Amino acid sequence: MKPNFAEPHGNLGILQRLKSELLAAEASLRYAVKLKPNYIEARLNLGLTLMLLGRLRDAKACFAKVLRADPRNVGSLQGMGQIATFEGQFEEAELMFRRVIAIDARMPAAWAALAVNRKMTSADQEWLKNAEMIAESGIHPLEEVNLRFAIGKYYDDVEDFARAFQNFRRGNELLKAATKDYDRKERSRSIDEMIRVYSRDALSKMNGAGSSSAKPVCRRRASSTR
Repeated sequence: MKPNFAEPHGNLGILQRLKSELLAAEASLRYAVKLKPNYIEARLNLGLTLMLLGRLRDAKACFAKVLRADPRNVGSLQGMGQIATFEGQFEEAELMFRRVIAIDARMPAAWAALAVNRKMTSADQEWLKNAEMIAESGIHPLEEVNLRFAIGKYYDDVEDFARAFQNFRRGNELLKAATKDYDRKERSRSIDEMIRVYSRDALSKMNGAGSSSAKPVCRRRASSTR
C-alpha cells in the first residue's frame, strides 16, 4: 500500500534478523535506510545484522554513522564494544561498555560483557554487586540469562564453583523457559539458512577476521588474564 514507507521495511528487517534470516534482514534494512537516511534504528539494526554476518568493518561503519548523529546511542556503543572484543581489543571494548553504563547504568548486556571480556578477580566485588542487583530486578528473562552466565563466570574465575553452578543453572533454566520447544523442521530450515548465508564465497570475503594461527587454544587458570 505504501512501498516507500521506511518504518515497515525497518520493522520487517528487525524481525528477519531475530529469525536469523540475515540476508533478507540486510536487504530490508538497507532499503529502509535508503528511503530514510536519518532512520537511526534501522541503521543500528543493519549494523547488528552485518555483525552477525561476520562483516565487522561494515558493521562498525554503521555504528559510527549512528554515533555521529547520536553520540549517546547505547546500542551502537555496545556494538562497537562487541566488535572490539571480536578483534581482541579488550581494553577498547571495556571502555565502550563502560561508556554504555555511564549512559544507562542498568543495561544488562553491558554489565555482562564486562565479565566475559576478561578474567574476573575478587577485586571486582562492585561489579558483582551491581550485576546481581540488576539480575534480580525483574528484567526480561533473556537479559537475565546473559547476566546469570556472566555472574557464573565471575564465580568460576574466583573458584567459588558452587555459586558458579547455581548461576549457570539459573541461566539455563531461564533460557529453556524462554525458548520454543524443539522443532525438527524449523531447526533444519535454520541450518539450511546458515549453510546458504555462510557460503564459500561469503567466507572468502571475511579476510582479516579471527586469527591466522593454527595453534590450539589453551586456558591456564592460574595465569590467564583473558
